[in-house]
Amino acid sequence: MYAPGGGGVTLEQRIETLQPWSVAEQLSSKYLHHLIEITRDPFFAVDLGGKILDANTAAINITGKSSKALAGSLFKDYFTHPLEMHDRWQQVLTQGDLNDWPMEILHASGEPHEVLFNARVVRDEAENPICVLVIVHDVTDTKRLKKLLREMASRVNFALEKTHTGAWELDLDEHTSSRSLEHDRIFGYKEALQNWTYEMFLQHVLLSDRVEVDQKFTEAVKQHKAWDFQCRIRRVDGEIRWIWAVGEQQNGSHASGGRMVGIVQDITEQKRTEIALRDAECRYRTVLDYTTDWGYWVLPDGSLRYVSPSCLELTGYTAVEFYQTPALLTKIIHADDQSLYIAHVHELSELGIPEPIYFRILTKAGLTRWISHICRPVFDEAGNPNGFRGSNRDETERKKLQDQVQELAFYDELTELPNRRLLVDRLRHDMAFVKRSHRYGALMFVDLDNFKPLNDLYGHKAGDLLLIEVATRMKSCVRSIDTVSRFGGDEFVVLLSDLGMDKAGSALQAKIVADKIRAKLAEPYRLTLKTKGRPDAIIEHDCTASIGVATYGGHEASEEEILTWADKAMYQAKVAGRNAVKIYDAPDAA
Repeated sequence: MYAPGGGGVTLEQRIETLQPWSVAEQLSSKYLHHLIEITRDPFFAVDLGGKILDANTAAINITGKSSKALAGSLFKDYFTHPLEMHDRWQQVLTQGDLNDWPMEILHASGEPHEVLFNARVVRDEAENPICVLVIVHDVTDTKRLKKLLREMASRVNFALEKTHTGAWELDLDEHTSSRSLEHDRIFGYKEALQNWTYEMFLQHVLLSDRVEVDQKFTEAVKQHKAWDFQCRIRRVDGEIRWIWAVGEQQNGSHASGGRMVGIVQDITEQKRTEIALRDAECRYRTVLDYTTDWGYWVLPDGSLRYVSPSCLELTGYTAVEFYQTPALLTKIIHADDQSLYIAHVHELSELGIPEPIYFRILTKAGLTRWISHICRPVFDEAGNPNGFRGSNRDETERKKLQDQVQELAFYDELTELPNRRLLVDRLRHDMAFVKRSHRYGALMFVDLDNFKPLNDLYGHKAGDLLLIEVATRMKSCVRSIDTVSRFGGDEFVVLLSDLGMDKAGSALQAKIVADKIRAKLAEPYRLTLKTKGRPDAIIEHDCTASIGVATYGGHEASEEEILTWADKAMYQAKVAGRNAVKIYDAPDAA
């Protein structure tokens, strides 16, 4: 028939066996079968014993079973309550039909479908029952939508009640209105009034606001647009309150007898809060206007509510420029510090009060300035986020002093090379790296062979010039990842990082660099000694170096042990006649 059962006798075949059909009847039957097949309602042909003979596509979809699985199966088994279905089936067989009986069909996935069950017994000419035709109407979505609408209406009513919001509907012809109880309570009435008109509403509006409110109403009706306003009212008990109301027209224009529906809300507390905020903001601005710190207030939409005048001195931009382009706040941040600021803002949104940070900004004149930045979130009276306030202080001079202290603590003042403290710190970090990565590094101790005679003959100024030139030559022989440091006097130490994973190969690389440094330092020196009031003196001097090299990475030695190994190798180079390179054979790890 509509969905062949396969293996069973279809309803069509059973009917055809009763009597010969004419061509016209057969065509009519096929047309009927086609109509039932394309209908959206599930259709079943069921024998008198309750077994399915045929089913259309909609029936297959609602049960989740194939046509083959449906054929010959018990019809009642597809319902959530088979026993109840059995009773209804007996009722159909007894009275001949059943209309719109609510039932539930269970899909193969376990999902129930609420349906209206309709059935009729098919009889032959002798009124003998042949089978039962069943059509079910799926009302699952309809009931779900109705339930959703009820829930939505319930939530709306609850929200209106809890937020003290009144609902109203105004007849634009009669000016009469139907309202919720909360509407009348807003105007001071304890019980709902029997009648309420637009004119009664206007009498409650303060005289100073009345003309504007009425003009907005007239304009909204004529132009068929929303009526949105705030005004003050005098309640029936004499108390003056602020209200906000909005209404929209429905059912056509005023000329066609339309209506306006809307809500009204008491906003007196909100207005008081706004006044208090304006007063607090005025005091806040007064304080910031007379401080050197640059303060501002960013609203949730990214706009600026306030920028103190001191922004001009710190950034070169006026407050007006920041108001016009709020993005300047982040645009002026140094490119290398953008990620720091972004992380800070993320912490502000996630944690509420992040720690102060220091970053650089570029002024309008292109100068770099250091600032300390701190910000705090702002909340309104209800606890809702209202942006954040930031404060920036110029820390440029303090940062310069801090850098100078850093230089004195970790760098040699004469050559500007890292000193012993910084070299040891870098060595410690590099040793941890080579241990993790199973690689090798090297340390070389460099001692000048002919430095003291220069000092004795020409004084310390000449010696300083030589040391500066030695530092320059040594830096030209190493990579950017390597470190050339001065330990004091004429002693230098070079740290070679990441030489490879092979000990012998790493030692060979270190030897090549050491020979390069030795050769560079052995080149003649031409020093220009400047003395105030005298002509410049040109000093030519020869100075070589003895270099000791120690590799590390395959043992558990400390930083001081490695320095000692390199120092020992350097003394071996001295003993060997100076101007030489010696490699310390460091023991491997056990």
